[in-house]
Amino acid sequence: MVRRLLVAVALLGMLVMAAFALSPIYRGPLLLQLMAGAAAGSVGISVAARRLPGWSAAPLSVLGLAGVVVLTMRVSAAAAGSTAASRRCGRRCATASPGCCSR
Repeated sequence: MVRRLLVAVALLGMLVMAAFALSPIYRGPLLLQLMAGAAAGSVGISVAARRLPGWSAAPLSVLGLAGVVVLTMRVSAAAAGSTAASRRCGRRCATASPGCCSR
């Protein structure tokens, strides 16, 4: 049991260290937080699915990836100061509606 936990913690640590290496490239702690969260989720799913049947690993991974994508979008939007109104305007600009943007 201790060995399995040690492997999971070591993998999580390596992924977070990779995030630290990329962190100086980007301004602010957002990349580090997102990569650490994704690494923790990935390792957590693999540890949780260890005792489950083999066919359940893929659906759990897809659900985890979908959750990370949604969480990343929300956290990134909050860090950028995005509001619902600006997201609606962005969708209208994508369809080239007049009067929304400066295009």
